[in-house]
Amino acid sequence: MFGFADYLSIRDLVCRYALYLDRGDFVAMAAMFADAIFTLPAGKYRSDPAGVEAVFRRHMRFYEDGTARSRHVTTYLIVELRDDGRASAEPSVIGLQLVPGSTVRAIVATRDQDESNRVEGEWRFAARRIERNLEGDISLHLMTAIP
Repeated sequence: MFGFADYLSIRDLVCRYALYLDRGDFVAMAAMFADAIFTLPAGKYRSDPAGVEAVFRRHMRFYEDGTARSRHVTTYLIVELRDDGRASAEPSVIGLQLVPGSTVRAIVATRDQDESNRVEGEWRFAARRIERNLEGDISLHLMTAIP
């Protein structure tokens, strides 16, 4: 049975990804994909938290506070329970950034495709695919472009 508590758990899972990313906590963020397939424009990572962490560390630009000075706002979160007991969601994420000497600006918008399942009563990512839909000037966010 899929109830409101399940929705909240899946919502928190999706939002926690953005929270860890904005904090620059790539270890915690990557650990969320220990048993999942994580697909970025840079490649596909199957149960490979170290690979996920490395790609973010390699490409993201960090500032004095240890973060990318970003906020990834998750919106349009619609969660659906599938017949196989897994859940799917397609959140949109808007990346905002404020760097010294600038104003807050939108730098990217993505559409994510998530699959989650319950493991020992806890909802976890089974898969996440990130597709960039709109991209602005990300030169102050990334050291090198993620292909």
